[in-house]
Amino acid sequence: MANDTFTNTATVILTNAALEAFTAVLQPLTSFATDFSAAAAQRGNAVRVLFIPSQVAAQNFTGSYASLGETATGIDVTISQHKFVSWSLTDVELAVNNLLKIEQFGRQFGFNLGKAVLQDIWSLLVLSNYNSGSVSGTAGSGFVFVGSANTFDSDNIVDIKSAVDALYWPEFGRKIVLSPTYYNGLLQDTTVKLASAIGVIGSTTPAQSGKLPSLSGFEIDASAVIPANGQNVQGFVCLPDCMAVAMRYLQPQPGNTYLSAFAVTNEAGFTLGFRDYYNNDGGYRTQALEANYGYSAVNPNALQLIASV
Repeated sequence: MANDTFTNTATVILTNAALEAFTAVLQPLTSFATDFSAAAAQRGNAVRVLFIPSQVAAQNFTGSYASLGETATGIDVTISQHKFVSWSLTDVELAVNNLLKIEQFGRQFGFNLGKAVLQDIWSLLVLSNYNSGSVSGTAGSGFVFVGSANTFDSDNIVDIKSAVDALYWPEFGRKIVLSPTYYNGLLQDTTVKLASAIGVIGSTTPAQSGKLPSLSGFEIDASAVIPANGQNVQGFVCLPDCMAVAMRYLQPQPGNTYLSAFAVTNEAGFTLGFRDYYNNDGGYRTQALEANYGYSAVNPNALQLIASV
């Protein structure tokens, strides 16, 4: 009984730690149009993701309030992607590993899975998806900024603001996601340091927290897993309707012999599937975490790319 109790406790600790790390990696997705749920769905199912167009023009009233093609009903996103990580523990390893190691174990696997999922979703970050209504950056067409990390500073953020202002982007919901080198360049910016010192930026300074809550009207985030995508992509500026992402739980079929299989989710709706089974011949236990999701580019006018030279 003691071993069963240890195993059950270890499973809870492991899955919670994995979900925590998974969520941390995917945090930038929360600003987009999303539908995350622990509800079951099979690969190939469509999920209706609600999004509201960010640039709907006002119309003159001519006797009818009928919509001119603009709706807030959403877009169908197919659950088409299925990624997983798995591991095996022998009877001896399960018995001798303490709960702290189990937690570290889960956190690493959750990070690995989250990294793979986010890189997959951000394969959308190419000019062919977001070239409509684009602006020209410092050195290239279709990019809002093209330059090296050591030249990227708060002045460039203001230039980006001017560029999207010219595209009539709403002043709310604007977000910038940067690779670490570009994000860290902002942290070193003297203007940013001075502004934070007098309380203009957030409640704590970037030097203390290593974070920039907002700057020039943009919520700013960093991600180490932005893929270059063959176009030297180092970040992007966007509105929420630039893409839609859905996530669901892939439920095992009836008749399965898993020791346990369940959804792991949190208040934000991020969802992982957990499966656990034992190999009697080998004397080892295999566990797996999986992500079942889909994504789609939505508004080609709602995202601009940032690239290195």
